[in-house]
Amino acid sequence: MKNNLKWIFIVPIIFLMTACSKNTLSTSQTTYHADGMVAVVKGKTNPKAKLSYQMNKQAQTKKVTNNDGSFAINVARSPQKQNIKIKSDYQQKQLYKTVQVAAAKPIMDYPEFAQKYNYLLLAQQQKPVLNSELNNTITNIVNTPDQTVRINVQQQKLMAVTLIYPLKAMKTKAGVQSTSKSIATVSQLIGADGRDVLKQLAKQMRDAKKNQTSLKTITSHGKQFKLGVSSDKFYLYITE
Repeated sequence: MKNNLKWIFIVPIIFLMTACSKNTLSTSQTTYHADGMVAVVKGKTNPKAKLSYQMNKQAQTKKVTNNDGSFAINVARSPQKQNIKIKSDYQQKQLYKTVQVAAAKPIMDYPEFAQKYNYLLLAQQQKPVLNSELNNTITNIVNTPDQTVRINVQQQKLMAVTLIYPLKAMKTKAGVQSTSKSIATVSQLIGADGRDVLKQLAKQMRDAKKNQTSLKTITSHGKQFKLGVSSDKFYLYITE
């Protein structure tokens, strides 16, 4: 009887140790779509595995953080379909998984956006900030305490814009005016109706429930505006 009890406890431990010693690799989807600036490829692997990935069969590999068996890879929104080959390496056992990130529509040609933005700054007697040769990057073109303007440029196409403002700005009349002007200006530059965007945003914010962190997408002239809120900032994600 004692021996039987002994095996009752030992067998599960053996199975657990065997399972932990195996390498595994899976993803939540086979095809991903960008939401805002990026598409997030999520998956599972052995908690001790080393992870890396390659994009579009390029020689360069990038490391991926393994968070106790879970991982996430941010892939920039792009006008072309992208293939992501993920590698999991554990105890000399290598597993591979390839997923796709679907192509997305660009907002407009980036050089055109850069030119319009810089003309606007010159008209306001401000120094131009946009490099028309900027490419294949996500970067902040404006980064001040009052606002951040973040853009995603891929293959000389403006793929997404994120406007970030402190929530405290909405508590003063000057802050509301400055934020509204910024949103309306960027909206107009990319071909949307700035007044209509502000009107829809104001209505959604009035109707928003307490602790609500996202609102439904606003559409203006084919451009998509999605509002997100954190504890101290609000984000306006703009895509086509």
